[in-house]
Amino acid sequence: MARGSRTQAVWKPARWRTLPPVLVITAAIAIAAVVGNSPAATSCDKVAAPSGSDSAAGSAASPYRTAQKLVDSLGPGRTGCLRAGVYEQDVAIATGGNSGSPVTLSSYPGERATVRGRFRVKDSANFVTVESVDLDGRNSSNLPSPSVYGDDVVFRDNDVTNYHTAICFILGSNTFGRAARTTIERNRIHDCGQLPAANHEHGIYIEASDAARIVENWIYDNADRGVQMYPDAQRTVIARNVIDGNGQGIIFSRESANNVVESNVISNSVLRWNIEDWELSGAGNVARNNCVWTTRTDSYGREGGIMVTRDFVATGNLVADPQFVDRTAKDFRLAAGSPCGARARATAGPAARTGAGAATRAGRGPTARGGDHRAERRSHIPAHAGDVGTREGRQEHRGGRFLRRQPAGGS
Repeated sequence: MARGSRTQAVWKPARWRTLPPVLVITAAIAIAAVVGNSPAATSCDKVAAPSGSDSAAGSAASPYRTAQKLVDSLGPGRTGCLRAGVYEQDVAIATGGNSGSPVTLSSYPGERATVRGRFRVKDSANFVTVESVDLDGRNSSNLPSPSVYGDDVVFRDNDVTNYHTAICFILGSNTFGRAARTTIERNRIHDCGQLPAANHEHGIYIEASDAARIVENWIYDNADRGVQMYPDAQRTVIARNVIDGNGQGIIFSRESANNVVESNVISNSVLRWNIEDWELSGAGNVARNNCVWTTRTDSYGREGGIMVTRDFVATGNLVADPQFVDRTAKDFRLAAGSPCGARARATAGPAARTGAGAATRAGRGPTARGGDHRAERRSHIPAHAGDVGTREGRQEHRGGRFLRRQPAGGS
């Protein structure tokens, strides 16, 4: 069958099946998602502080010292709070909560904490929430962070980066645990992946996952894909995000199926398309009612940067300049009168963190980032030359060395 000619049944998220796009978007715009603000009403059952001790009681008056000790102390329905400061260590959450009673890690009310190191939620840890924390994923092995293998895990209102050293989020693994019902909402996810881009390091890598929700985030300036679905992302909803200035915006790949990309702003991809696929065999993938934009004049500039010969459905998308409030300062709110206002929702909250915690990079648009000659040098490389579906397992079994170059198509 010729590419682009396939008729597919399109899966629709149940909550949105009866709502017209403009109604969904208008309702969403009324929600103030304050990404980066400290939790206002968090109740802390256990506390850690940089001045504390892991032999202490873990109370506000006698806090633990490390984030690892804090998460190890939590049970279902309990919240651990990090006082302001930097916690420099790898953290692995091994025990979760229950439905309605998650284990929660948060910054202390009115403060903001940074965890610097690899952050993992293990397969044994279901119903975990991580919110209002700065997650600096730099680690000695350059492994993905956060890595999510448990089910019903929520990351909300965080700032996530690794300052161009590795993949940021990875969801699921055939070796370490398939992730179900992950929610990533109202986060900044930025400056992930080594530069110059090597085609393997993304903001969110959905590897082995069911029913993930990627909603109301700002995903920007990542080396390769903003969001990659490869090789087996099922029933993902990617909605109401701003995905700007990445190597590529979003990709559907291999057996990934029934994934919906809707009501996003996807713009200014540096290396290739805003929305694309590669070796896609899964059916029911759709990109609809998005606002797309590119200033490219080469072949990747066609249809607003939506791949022209494709095996996913693209419908109702608008090609228009989103008119961000201040793209240079990474304020991706839509200006009054933006033509994207009726198609896509740009969350208002992340602009609250335009300082150091948000890694604001003035002038780091496509041109400043090397989007001219660098993009052309990379433009011939296949979308997944070297990506491997079970790379996380390979990484850990081989002593943490990330395998960046594999034969095309993986193994």
